Amino acid sequence: MRDKPALRRVRCILHIGTPKTGSTALQYFLKQNRGQLARSGLVYPESIELGFAQHELAFLTGGGYPDWATGERLPFDVLIGKLRRELDAHPSGSQLVLSSENFYWLSDPSAVSDMLAALGYAPDTVAIVVYIRRQEDAIESWYNQSVKALGYSGSFEQSIADHDDLWDYEHRLGRWASVFGLQQMVVRTYAEDDECFDVRRDFLELLEVPAPSLSYPAGRENLRLVRDLLEFQRIINRLPLPTADKRRYHKQLIRLSEEAATLGLDDTPLHTQASRNAVRRRYEAGNSAVARTYFDRSDLFPPALEPTCEDVPVPPLSAEKLATIFAWLMMSQPTRTGDRDEAIQARER
Repeated sequence: MRDKPALRRVRCILHIGTPKTGSTALQYFLKQNRGQLARSGLVYPESIELGFAQHELAFLTGGGYPDWATGERLPFDVLIGKLRRELDAHPSGSQLVLSSENFYWLSDPSAVSDMLAALGYAPDTVAIVVYIRRQEDAIESWYNQSVKALGYSGSFEQSIADHDDLWDYEHRLGRWASVFGLQQMVVRTYAEDDECFDVRRDFLELLEVPAPSLSYPAGRENLRLVRDLLEFQRIINRLPLPTADKRRYHKQLIRLSEEAATLGLDDTPLHTQASRNAVRRRYEAGNSAVARTYFDRSDLFPPALEPTCEDVPVPPLSAEKLATIFAWLMMSQPTRTGDRDEAIQARER
């Protein structure tokens, strides 16, 4: 991709995801603590930030910007130049921290290696940090994200087939290990069933940064849509519109999800017991291989907590529910506060 410069930098910690393992919360945390991290010798770059992270580097090492990407689309040379100048402004012994779940999802590990070489990082100076989650849970969360934010319009069942390779951890991690070396892989399990687990604190342990000196901002979670609103968004996604236009009601639907119980909107899980079992069987052999390779054990994840309720078919969106959703959207549209205040001031004068 680019010739390697003479300068050889110390170390890069590359957090690649996976999707739906607390990446947004981690990235916002790194952004909010950027100054303290720099004082600890860690550079979480600001110059190429998109949505708290370095997503554009992931896009451009994966073939280009996807159609759902927002913001200005900068060329690769421009991004690398900005990042190199930011690194040069820090002490020579500083370590680079990069984060994007899109590295795992979209990037070619060889292209990522070439990119880092252009910045002065040889493969043996790069730590590939990845969090993996029990597939049946990741799949349901990913479907919510795909419909909510990426314009996906397929059914839940279709999504499982469409993204089958995304959750094949043996194959996906093997691609990165073949480029950077098995010893450079730092694989962690996303312990969602453990109330004490915090991906931010876990990541700090890897960085060896004193935790008490950092702040843990709240309220930046990547919130989900309840099932009825997910179906409503999926209907919108079928329209022949740009992805950005399909997300027009994104924030309002998130807020409405918080009121779903009082408005009679359904939030039955998408998975049935049959679909959960099918997913487990699909990845069982690969998970065992990952457990042996990276954890020296036989089981990758602890036994799953099974749902206590029976599988119940969910009826389609009724006219009453659609009316409720449309009424909410109409009532929650932003008002032109400035124009209203100006009119009030004019009457008072």
